[in-house]
Amino acid sequence: MILHGITTTIFESTLQVRPSTHKFFSSFDFVFDLNAFSGKEMIDVLASVMFSYHNTHSDTDLSYKPAWSLRLSSIRNDIKDTTIKTFEFLQGVFNNYDPSVKHFSISFHRPGVSGISRQTTLNTRIPSKYRSEEIEGTYIDVDRSDPQSVIDAIASITYYMQKYNAFVMVKEGLHLQHSNSLVMCFDQRKIYRPDIVQTILSPSKLSNKFLSSYSEAHYKNWATLYNDNIYNAANTYPLYLFHDVNKLPQLIVDSLRIYLGVNSQIIKLQQA
Repeated sequence: MILHGITTTIFESTLQVRPSTHKFFSSFDFVFDLNAFSGKEMIDVLASVMFSYHNTHSDTDLSYKPAWSLRLSSIRNDIKDTTIKTFEFLQGVFNNYDPSVKHFSISFHRPGVSGISRQTTLNTRIPSKYRSEEIEGTYIDVDRSDPQSVIDAIASITYYMQKYNAFVMVKEGLHLQHSNSLVMCFDQRKIYRPDIVQTILSPSKLSNKFLSSYSEAHYKNWATLYNDNIYNAANTYPLYLFHDVNKLPQLIVDSLRIYLGVNSQIIKLQQA
């Protein structure tokens, strides 16, 4: 594993230091044996690699490939557990939401320095070498009168959020109905408070920044159930960088079928 420009704990027994061969650097490569790390140490390394990649390498630098050795099989139980818990939580929210609302629209983002906008969708924020046709679009529309539509949407939220560490926006109504109120904004870390939502989503960026009256009334309960109770530093990974991430859809679908008796599919994001 090579970490460029990262300050971290050095394990002297496994560390090799050598002049950097990377075309953009004239410093050193720090080469570690991944077997020397466990638990919180491994999480720190993963976070450093992800930070290093996104902050020191351009999207066009095709010669750079993270020296990733972890595979989904090594964290299978983490994925199973977070998938089940996320699905159960969102199923409760979606099924119990204001019955007068007939549709939901869900979009997926990676926040930028100025917050969330139409320019922060996954198809613009994920480096091109890690994109697939599943994120050529930006959103999913959900018909609440169709239980399978709701199930597939929740399974897909779980998938895109875990794979791409996505920030998820759920709105009332269909995607093209731009004046819709927000149901919730969340990522793996937390559901965001109404005042925070209004700060990161200004009118100049998105058409509506306000939570619905139903969401305003239920935010605190949702946050109590979700925040820090499903994801934490020890079970959150940038899965799209893993060698065998193509196995993730089936792992999620199988987890829901085996443990919850739910048949689902991952939905490709729709294009406007």
